[in-house]
Amino acid sequence: MRRLIIVVILVTITIGIGIAFYNDSVIPLSEIEVNQKTIVLITKMKYGDYWKSVLKGAEAAEQEFGITLVYDAPNEEDDIQGQIDMVEFYIERNVDGIVLAASDYEALVPVVEKAFNNGIPVVLIDSHVNSNSYYKSFSTDNYLAGIQAGETLIELAGEDAKIGVISFVKGSENAIQRERGLKAVLEEYPNIEIVDTMFCGSSIEVAETFAMIYLDQEVDAIIGLNAIASMGLGRALNRHKEAIGIGFDTTLEEITFIDQEIIDATIVQNPYGMGYLGVKYAAIGSDEAFPDKDNKIDTFVITSENMFLKENQKLVFPFNVE
Repeated sequence: MRRLIIVVILVTITIGIGIAFYNDSVIPLSEIEVNQKTIVLITKMKYGDYWKSVLKGAEAAEQEFGITLVYDAPNEEDDIQGQIDMVEFYIERNVDGIVLAASDYEALVPVVEKAFNNGIPVVLIDSHVNSNSYYKSFSTDNYLAGIQAGETLIELAGEDAKIGVISFVKGSENAIQRERGLKAVLEEYPNIEIVDTMFCGSSIEVAETFAMIYLDQEVDAIIGLNAIASMGLGRALNRHKEAIGIGFDTTLEEITFIDQEIIDATIVQNPYGMGYLGVKYAAIGSDEAFPDKDNKIDTFVITSENMFLKENQKLVFPFNVE
Protein backbone atom coordinates (compact mmCIF):
# COMPACT_ATOMS: atom_id res chain seq x y z
CA MET A 1 0.00 0.00 0.00
CA ARG A 2 2.83 2.41 0.86
CA ARG A 3 4.40 1.83 -2.58
CA LEU A 4 1.09 2.55 -4.29
CA ILE A 5 0.64 5.80 -2.35
CA ILE A 6 4.15 6.89 -3.37
CA VAL A 7 3.39 6.11 -7.01
CA VAL A 8 0.11 8.06 -6.90
CA ILE A 9 1.82 11.11 -5.35
CA LEU A 10 4.66 11.08 -7.90
CA VAL A 11 2.26 10.62 -10.79
CA THR A 12 0.07 13.50 -9.59
CA ILE A 13 3.06 15.83 -9.33
CA THR A 14 4.27 14.72 -12.74
CA ILE A 15 0.93 15.50 -14.37
CA GLY A 16 0.91 19.04 -13.00
CA ILE A 17 4.50 19.84 -13.91
CA GLY A 18 4.23 18.14 -17.29
CA ILE A 19 1.18 20.15 -18.29
CA ALA A 20 2.85 23.36 -17.15
CA PHE A 21 5.91 22.68 -19.26
CA TYR A 22 3.80 21.75 -22.27
CA ASN A 23 1.63 24.85 -22.12
CA ASP A 24 4.50 27.28 -21.50
CA SER A 25 6.75 25.89 -24.24
CA VAL A 26 4.67 26.44 -27.35
CA ILE A 27 5.72 29.88 -28.59
CA PRO A 28 4.17 31.28 -31.77
CA LEU A 29 6.61 32.68 -34.34
CA SER A 30 4.98 36.10 -34.09
CA GLU A 31 6.25 36.44 -30.50
CA ILE A 32 9.89 35.56 -31.14
CA GLU A 33 12.50 38.21 -30.34
CA VAL A 34 14.27 38.99 -33.60
CA ASN A 35 17.73 39.12 -31.99
CA GLN A 36 17.50 35.63 -30.48
CA LYS A 37 18.45 32.44 -32.23
CA THR A 38 15.30 30.41 -32.94
CA ILE A 39 15.37 26.63 -32.70
CA VAL A 40 12.30 24.58 -33.64
CA LEU A 41 11.56 21.25 -31.99
CA ILE A 42 9.27 19.00 -34.05
CA THR A 43 8.29 15.68 -32.49
CA LYS A 44 6.23 12.81 -33.84
CA MET A 45 3.09 13.79 -31.96
CA LYS A 46 1.97 16.56 -29.63
CA TYR A 47 0.60 14.50 -26.76
CA GLY A 48 2.00 11.86 -24.43
CA ASP A 49 4.36 11.69 -21.48
CA TYR A 50 7.34 10.65 -23.60
CA TRP A 51 7.15 13.79 -25.74
CA LYS A 52 6.51 15.97 -22.68
CA SER A 53 9.78 14.66 -21.27
CA VAL A 54 11.56 15.47 -24.56
CA LEU A 55 10.06 18.95 -24.33
CA LYS A 56 11.25 19.44 -20.77
CA GLY A 57 14.81 18.63 -21.81
CA ALA A 58 14.50 21.06 -24.72
CA GLU A 59 13.20 23.73 -22.32
CA ALA A 60 16.23 23.24 -20.08
CA ALA A 61 18.54 23.80 -23.06
CA GLU A 62 16.55 26.89 -24.08
CA GLN A 63 17.10 28.46 -20.67
CA GLU A 64 20.76 27.45 -20.49
CA PHE A 65 21.82 28.64 -23.93
CA GLY A 66 19.66 31.74 -24.32
CA ILE A 67 17.73 30.80 -27.43
CA THR A 68 14.03 30.87 -28.29
CA LEU A 69 12.41 27.45 -28.56
CA VAL A 70 9.39 26.84 -30.79
CA TYR A 71 7.62 23.53 -30.33
CA ASP A 72 5.37 21.92 -32.93
CA ALA A 73 4.06 18.44 -33.70
CA PRO A 74 1.13 16.67 -35.36
CA ASN A 75 -1.71 15.43 -33.18
CA GLU A 76 -1.16 11.84 -34.29
CA GLU A 77 2.11 9.95 -34.70
CA ASP A 78 1.10 8.49 -38.05
CA ASP A 79 0.38 11.94 -39.55
CA ILE A 80 3.59 11.81 -41.56
CA GLN A 81 2.46 14.37 -44.14
CA GLY A 82 1.56 16.77 -41.36
CA GLN A 83 5.07 16.55 -39.98
CA ILE A 84 6.57 17.07 -43.44
CA ASP A 85 4.44 20.20 -43.86
CA MET A 86 5.67 21.54 -40.52
CA VAL A 87 9.32 21.13 -41.49
CA GLU A 88 8.58 22.89 -44.81
CA PHE A 89 6.86 25.72 -42.92
CA TYR A 90 9.90 26.42 -40.74
CA ILE A 91 12.36 26.09 -43.61
CA GLU A 92 10.43 28.82 -45.42
CA ARG A 93 10.78 31.03 -42.33
CA ASN A 94 14.53 30.44 -42.24
CA VAL A 95 14.76 29.41 -38.60
CA ASP A 96 18.22 28.90 -37.09
CA GLY A 97 17.92 25.17 -36.48
CA ILE A 98 15.46 22.27 -36.47
CA VAL A 99 15.41 19.43 -33.95
CA LEU A 100 13.40 16.63 -35.50
CA ALA A 101 12.01 13.31 -34.29
CA ALA A 102 11.18 11.92 -37.72
CA SER A 103 7.98 9.90 -38.07
CA ASP A 104 9.19 7.98 -41.13
CA TYR A 105 12.64 6.82 -42.17
CA GLU A 106 12.10 7.49 -45.89
CA ALA A 107 9.34 10.09 -46.18
CA LEU A 108 11.16 12.83 -44.23
CA VAL A 109 14.32 12.60 -46.36
CA PRO A 110 13.41 15.32 -48.92
CA VAL A 111 12.60 18.00 -46.34
CA VAL A 112 15.62 17.18 -44.17
CA GLU A 113 17.83 17.52 -47.24
CA LYS A 114 16.03 20.74 -48.21
CA ALA A 115 16.79 22.22 -44.78
CA PHE A 116 20.42 21.14 -45.13
CA ASN A 117 20.67 22.73 -48.58
CA ASN A 118 19.20 25.95 -47.17
CA GLY A 119 21.86 26.14 -44.47
CA ILE A 120 19.56 25.16 -41.60
CA PRO A 121 21.20 22.60 -39.29
CA VAL A 122 18.97 19.63 -38.50
CA VAL A 123 19.57 17.61 -35.35
CA LEU A 124 17.76 14.28 -35.35
CA ILE A 125 16.50 12.90 -32.05
CA ASP A 126 14.70 9.67 -31.21
CA SER A 127 14.82 8.33 -34.80
CA HIS A 128 16.76 8.69 -38.04
CA VAL A 129 16.04 9.37 -41.69
CA ASN A 130 17.66 7.64 -44.65
CA SER A 131 20.03 10.49 -45.46
CA ASN A 132 23.35 11.87 -44.31
CA SER A 133 22.23 15.51 -44.68
CA TYR A 134 21.85 16.34 -41.01
CA TYR A 135 24.16 17.87 -38.42
CA LYS A 136 23.97 15.43 -35.49
CA SER A 137 21.73 12.76 -34.06
CA PHE A 138 20.90 11.65 -30.53
CA SER A 139 18.79 8.53 -30.37
CA THR A 140 18.19 5.25 -28.64
CA ASP A 141 20.03 2.25 -30.03
CA ASN A 142 16.71 0.72 -30.97
CA TYR A 143 18.22 -2.54 -32.19
CA LEU A 144 19.95 -2.99 -28.82
CA ALA A 145 16.74 -2.02 -27.02
CA GLY A 146 14.95 -4.75 -28.98
CA ILE A 147 17.64 -7.21 -27.88
CA GLN A 148 17.08 -6.14 -24.26
CA ALA A 149 13.35 -6.77 -24.68
CA GLY A 150 14.03 -10.22 -26.16
CA GLU A 151 16.45 -11.20 -23.43
CA THR A 152 14.02 -10.02 -20.76
CA LEU A 153 11.24 -12.01 -22.40
CA ILE A 154 13.31 -15.21 -22.39
CA GLU A 155 14.19 -14.63 -18.74
CA LEU A 156 10.53 -14.21 -17.77
CA ALA A 157 8.70 -16.52 -20.18
CA GLY A 158 11.29 -19.23 -20.77
CA GLU A 159 12.48 -20.82 -23.99
CA ASP A 160 9.15 -22.39 -25.01
CA ALA A 161 6.50 -19.70 -25.50
CA LYS A 162 3.99 -18.11 -27.87
CA ILE A 163 4.64 -14.38 -28.31
CA GLY A 164 2.47 -11.53 -29.58
CA VAL A 165 4.07 -8.27 -30.70
CA ILE A 166 2.32 -4.88 -30.79
CA SER A 167 4.26 -2.31 -32.78
CA PHE A 168 3.28 1.25 -33.66
CA VAL A 169 3.83 2.93 -37.06
CA LYS A 170 4.85 0.73 -39.98
CA GLY A 171 7.83 2.37 -41.68
CA SER A 172 9.10 4.03 -38.50
CA GLU A 173 12.82 3.32 -38.11
CA ASN A 174 12.37 2.84 -34.37
CA ALA A 175 9.70 0.20 -34.89
CA ILE A 176 11.78 -1.61 -37.52
CA GLN A 177 14.97 -1.70 -35.43
CA ARG A 178 13.25 -2.72 -32.19
CA GLU A 179 11.49 -5.60 -33.88
CA ARG A 180 14.73 -6.70 -35.58
CA GLY A 181 16.57 -6.71 -32.26
CA LEU A 182 13.75 -8.61 -30.58
CA LYS A 183 13.63 -11.24 -33.32
CA ALA A 184 17.43 -11.58 -33.35
CA VAL A 185 17.16 -12.94 -29.80
CA LEU A 186 13.98 -14.98 -30.18
CA GLU A 187 15.11 -16.69 -33.38
CA GLU A 188 17.86 -18.38 -31.37
CA TYR A 189 15.18 -20.39 -29.57
CA PRO A 190 13.40 -22.90 -31.85
CA ASN A 191 10.46 -23.33 -29.44
CA ILE A 192 9.61 -19.64 -29.41
CA GLU A 193 6.70 -18.81 -31.74
CA ILE A 194 5.96 -15.21 -32.74
CA VAL A 195 2.25 -15.29 -33.52
CA ASP A 196 2.10 -11.94 -35.29
CA THR A 197 3.18 -8.29 -35.28
CA MET A 198 0.27 -5.83 -35.31
CA PHE A 199 0.54 -2.05 -35.68
CA CYS A 200 -1.57 0.19 -33.43
CA GLY A 201 -0.57 3.60 -34.85
CA SER A 202 -1.13 6.18 -32.13
CA SER A 203 -4.21 4.54 -30.60
CA ILE A 204 -4.10 3.02 -27.11
CA GLU A 205 -7.54 1.54 -27.75
CA VAL A 206 -6.35 -0.28 -30.87
CA ALA A 207 -3.35 -1.60 -28.94
CA GLU A 208 -5.64 -2.85 -26.20
CA THR A 209 -7.81 -4.63 -28.78
CA PHE A 210 -4.74 -6.28 -30.28
CA ALA A 211 -3.61 -7.42 -26.82
CA MET A 212 -7.03 -8.95 -26.20
CA ILE A 213 -6.79 -10.80 -29.53
CA TYR A 214 -3.44 -12.23 -28.46
CA LEU A 215 -4.87 -13.25 -25.09
CA ASP A 216 -7.69 -15.05 -26.90
CA GLN A 217 -4.97 -16.92 -28.80
CA GLU A 218 -3.49 -17.95 -25.45
CA VAL A 219 -0.08 -16.39 -25.93
CA ASP A 220 2.42 -16.63 -23.09
CA ALA A 221 3.77 -13.09 -23.47
CA ILE A 222 2.96 -9.83 -25.24
CA ILE A 223 5.48 -7.11 -26.09
CA GLY A 224 4.53 -3.50 -26.76
CA LEU A 225 7.24 -1.70 -28.73
CA ASN A 226 6.41 1.87 -27.69
CA ALA A 227 4.49 3.76 -25.02
CA ILE A 228 1.13 3.67 -26.85
CA ALA A 229 1.39 -0.07 -27.46
CA SER A 230 2.48 -0.63 -23.87
CA MET A 231 -0.43 1.28 -22.34
CA GLY A 232 -2.91 -0.69 -24.45
CA LEU A 233 -1.16 -3.89 -23.44
CA GLY A 234 -1.30 -2.88 -19.78
CA ARG A 235 -5.02 -2.14 -19.94
CA ALA A 236 -5.72 -5.56 -21.44
CA LEU A 237 -3.58 -7.34 -18.86
CA ASN A 238 -5.20 -5.31 -16.08
CA ARG A 239 -8.46 -7.00 -17.01
CA HIS A 240 -7.02 -10.41 -17.79
CA LYS A 241 -3.55 -11.05 -16.37
CA GLU A 242 -3.06 -14.20 -18.39
CA ALA A 243 0.30 -13.43 -20.00
CA ILE A 244 3.62 -11.78 -19.32
CA GLY A 245 3.75 -8.14 -20.44
CA ILE A 246 6.86 -6.28 -21.58
CA GLY A 247 6.68 -2.66 -22.66
CA PHE A 248 8.68 0.38 -23.70
CA ASP A 249 8.99 3.70 -21.84
CA THR A 250 7.40 4.77 -18.55
CA THR A 251 4.27 6.81 -19.03
CA LEU A 252 2.22 7.73 -15.97
CA GLU A 253 -0.10 4.80 -16.67
CA GLU A 254 2.76 2.37 -17.20
CA ILE A 255 4.36 3.35 -13.88
CA THR A 256 1.28 2.13 -12.04
CA PHE A 257 1.06 -1.05 -14.14
CA ILE A 258 4.72 -1.83 -13.43
CA ASP A 259 4.37 -1.17 -9.70
CA GLN A 260 1.37 -3.51 -9.57
CA GLU A 261 3.26 -6.08 -11.72
CA ILE A 262 0.60 -5.98 -14.41
CA ILE A 263 3.38 -5.08 -16.83
CA ASP A 264 6.37 -7.19 -15.80
CA ALA A 265 9.16 -5.11 -17.32
CA THR A 266 9.69 -2.09 -19.56
CA ILE A 267 12.59 -0.84 -21.64
CA VAL A 268 13.23 2.76 -20.66
CA GLN A 269 14.79 5.42 -22.86
CA ASN A 270 16.04 8.89 -21.92
CA PRO A 271 13.78 11.34 -23.78
CA TYR A 272 14.77 14.25 -21.49
CA GLY A 273 18.40 13.80 -22.54
CA MET A 274 17.48 13.64 -26.22
CA GLY A 275 15.49 16.88 -26.02
CA TYR A 276 18.25 18.68 -24.14
CA LEU A 277 21.11 17.54 -26.37
CA GLY A 278 19.15 18.09 -29.57
CA VAL A 279 18.40 21.73 -28.78
CA LYS A 280 21.87 22.34 -27.34
CA TYR A 281 23.69 21.25 -30.49
CA ALA A 282 21.22 22.92 -32.83
CA ALA A 283 21.91 26.13 -30.91
CA ILE A 284 25.67 26.15 -30.28
CA GLY A 285 27.25 23.54 -32.55
CA SER A 286 29.81 20.92 -31.65
CA ASP A 287 32.12 20.68 -28.68
CA GLU A 288 34.32 17.98 -27.22
CA ALA A 289 31.52 16.25 -25.33
CA PHE A 290 29.89 14.73 -28.45
CA PRO A 291 32.31 15.02 -31.38
CA ASP A 292 30.61 12.21 -33.32
CA LYS A 293 27.83 12.83 -35.80
CA ASP A 294 25.70 9.99 -34.47
CA ASN A 295 25.30 9.42 -30.72
CA LYS A 296 23.42 6.62 -28.97
CA ILE A 297 21.56 7.04 -25.68
CA ASP A 298 21.50 4.05 -23.31
CA THR A 299 18.33 2.14 -22.44
CA PHE A 300 17.54 0.27 -19.23
CA VAL A 301 15.25 -2.55 -18.12
CA ILE A 302 12.88 -1.38 -15.37
CA THR A 303 10.79 -3.70 -13.19
CA SER A 304 8.81 -3.34 -9.96
CA GLU A 305 11.96 -4.46 -8.13
CA ASN A 306 14.25 -1.67 -9.36
CA MET A 307 11.90 1.21 -10.27
CA PHE A 308 12.43 3.01 -6.94
CA LEU A 309 16.23 2.72 -6.89
CA LYS A 310 17.88 6.14 -6.79
CA GLU A 311 19.79 5.63 -10.05
CA ASN A 312 16.51 4.93 -11.88
CA GLN A 313 14.42 7.79 -10.51
CA LYS A 314 15.23 10.29 -13.30
CA LEU A 315 14.25 7.67 -15.88
CA VAL A 316 11.04 6.53 -14.21
CA PHE A 317 9.85 9.90 -12.84
CA PRO A 318 11.62 12.45 -15.12
CA PHE A 319 9.58 15.48 -13.97
CA ASN A 320 10.21 14.95 -10.27
CA VAL A 321 13.90 14.18 -9.81
CA GLU A 322 16.54 16.86 -10.23
